[in-house]
Amino acid sequence: MIRLAPDRLAYPARASARLLAPDHGGGAMGTGRPHRIQIVEDDYFIGMQIEDALAAAGYEIVGIAPDRREAIALAGRTTPDLVLMDIRLARGSDGVETAIELRRRYGLRCVFVTAHADAGTRARADPAQPLGWVTKPFTPATLVGIVKAALAADDGGEDVT
Repeated sequence: MIRLAPDRLAYPARASARLLAPDHGGGAMGTGRPHRIQIVEDDYFIGMQIEDALAAAGYEIVGIAPDRREAIALAGRTTPDLVLMDIRLARGSDGVETAIELRRRYGLRCVFVTAHADAGTRARADPAQPLGWVTKPFTPATLVGIVKAALAADDGGEDVT
């Protein structure tokens, strides 16, 4: 059984996922480096599933945060190209509010990865200008496809789902 320290739920991306990922066109435009992705997910196993799928597609995972506080701190340290955001987070945090804060502070866009994609939640998330939505449960191919489309989308707030 995996146990996480209650005072430090965030965990960095696994080195094996970062180092063994093949390059399948996940490069950041004009930089020669893979796109850097931050995951905000409080379920350890779903976070690992997302990390594995994206690393296999050639993306660099900068880390996984379980709540608002860790997500904002991680984004400030790592400057990801895209954030994958759950709606309901650890410690009662709200993914929509976190995404809005990341957009305001750092100009970061997100793709919501959630079981909560109803019209009301989507409307509440509009100020975050999300680039897409992935509904749980998802397949790795669906996740990677939406991430690729989100990264390729213009900065006009286009929703790719």
